[in-house]
Amino acid sequence: MDLPPRAQAQGRVYFLFTKIVDLWLAARPEVWRVHAINLLVFGVLLVVVFVFAFLPPVICVGLIVLNLLIAYLLTPGIESEL
Repeated sequence: MDLPPRAQAQGRVYFLFTKIVDLWLAARPEVWRVHAINLLVFGVLLVVVFVFAFLPPVICVGLIVLNLLIAYLLTPGIESEL
């Protein structure tokens, strides 16, 4: 089952913008901020995809959000920075 070309392009552009933000944040020593921003961005994407898309993208983005949440919770030093 192939995705429509518009959906494929939208996914590629969205992940490209996410990686640009990651590269910008990589210069900073606070790793938890990178996880927090990615979690926020992909959480919003999950809501939008859940409303407007079909099941496979919802599952994929949901797995990304789950992994980001786990990474955020397991990152050391979050409590000392807040």
